[in-house]
Amino acid sequence: MVRPRLRISGPWLFHWRMSGMLGCLTPCWPRSRISAMCEPIAPPTIQWPPRVTKERLRRLYASEAAGLLDEDLLDEVGITLYLRCQAILDIERAQSKGLVRCPQCQRQQRESWARRERPSRERPDPLVCCPTCGWSVSWSDYQRSYRRRQLNMGGAGSYFEAFVESYPGCRSPRDKMLAIDRLIHSFHYSLRSDPTLPTRPAAVNLVEGRLRDIVPFLDELTYGSDSPHLAETRRAWEETMDRWARQFATWESLAGRNWGQTNPDATHCKED
Repeated sequence: MVRPRLRISGPWLFHWRMSGMLGCLTPCWPRSRISAMCEPIAPPTIQWPPRVTKERLRRLYASEAAGLLDEDLLDEVGITLYLRCQAILDIERAQSKGLVRCPQCQRQQRESWARRERPSRERPDPLVCCPTCGWSVSWSDYQRSYRRRQLNMGGAGSYFEAFVESYPGCRSPRDKMLAIDRLIHSFHYSLRSDPTLPTRPAAVNLVEGRLRDIVPFLDELTYGSDSPHLAETRRAWEETMDRWARQFATWESLAGRNWGQTNPDATHCKED
């Protein structure tokens, strides 16, 4: 049976099958050949997948609570979150391993990774060049493209990875809804002192809005649905919020402007 293809419009024109999307071979060419392909060009524009809007999530949860789940909206939200999580993981891979996913190849439904060159006296700003299509960008321009866009993985990497791995395999609307619900109710955890310490909702990377808006919004979504399928996520969210409150006193203390100055684990949790 041929599985349906899903299409996303906009700068990230993207086709993929729900059964999987990876496995594209990347040619291994000599570095001299790659460098010749990467002649200086006009600064490229790198466009990252947007965060999902609160209005769409509200409509999705309202339809689920009414027992009339909007499956088209469900797919739209799910794919938006999928691409967002994938972008976060791609940036982490670029930062930790120097491998950058080529956006030009991705628009053409190919997977190709460009390796960042080592800094040198002649080229202190390393060049990133795709060995497949020749797309290139300086490392500094690449870094500037994602700054202040809530695209750093932080302490929620395991949740982003789990969603990217599991969502394409979700067959039923119920499975998709549960995967989305678990993702947006997950937390960043401390990377400095206690890895079991929740520091902020991961939804700040995934849902439009400011950090101080996230908890009230998620409370509205959680308590607005009476579906038994979401009860487990609701209990986990409440327990995590209780642990967070015991550690950091009140939500108002997190929303305060000087919160990040009073807690060493909070410095990476302030709004971008």
